[in-house]
Amino acid sequence: VLELPRFAVGTGGELRARDHDAVIAWPDTPEEAARLRTEAARRPLVWLGHAADQNHDRVLFANEDIGRAGARFFLERGFTRLGFYGERLDRGFAAARAKGFFEVAGAKAGRHDATSAAADARSWHRARRGIAAWLRGLGPGPVAILADTDAAGHGLLQVCHEEGIRVPDEVAVIGVGDDATFCELATPPLSSIPLSGEAMGRAAVRLLERRLAEPGRAPEEVVLPCGAPVERR
Repeated sequence: VLELPRFAVGTGGELRARDHDAVIAWPDTPEEAARLRTEAARRPLVWLGHAADQNHDRVLFANEDIGRAGARFFLERGFTRLGFYGERLDRGFAAARAKGFFEVAGAKAGRHDATSAAADARSWHRARRGIAAWLRGLGPGPVAILADTDAAGHGLLQVCHEEGIRVPDEVAVIGVGDDATFCELATPPLSSIPLSGEAMGRAAVRLLERRLAEPGRAPEEVVLPCGAPVERR
């Protein structure tokens, strides 16, 4: 079994699906999925995540539910001014989280897409004040932001620190993933909606075992729920 990390199409040193008997992979883009699908040929293949097609077994998180959970987390705490901050909105998982968020938060909630800025350090530096202006424009009063990932939430807290925006007095932020590296090192620590990578791995192996035992069965999809938000102060 090969757990394939993210890779860039056409670069050297890639792990090749054709070198293995079966594949578990998380393609980051539809283009990566297409390349891997071609290489895997007739080998058993289990997809992880949103970028993959539905013609193979796959495991993904309940991303729309994640967005709904983020909005409810803030509404239950009395916040009325909400926003969604995305650094990966060109990816299906982040778009689905945004969709679920706005279903609960409503159309008046704010939205900021920093996908292109987050991909380039120079663009990010220029975009920082625009992000701060967006945050301040959601007021007056405290605003609450769901970031599409913990990495995005960590970056947003950094913008608040550098631009003199008080957290959580002016802005409250929650991320997704409960990654200790991003959450504990953020200032202040980042609250987050946990996802279980271990559960995803176990589900993928079970699907692969069933595929090896029943090669002709119909493709199966396993959707994993998110955990209850972990609140940090």
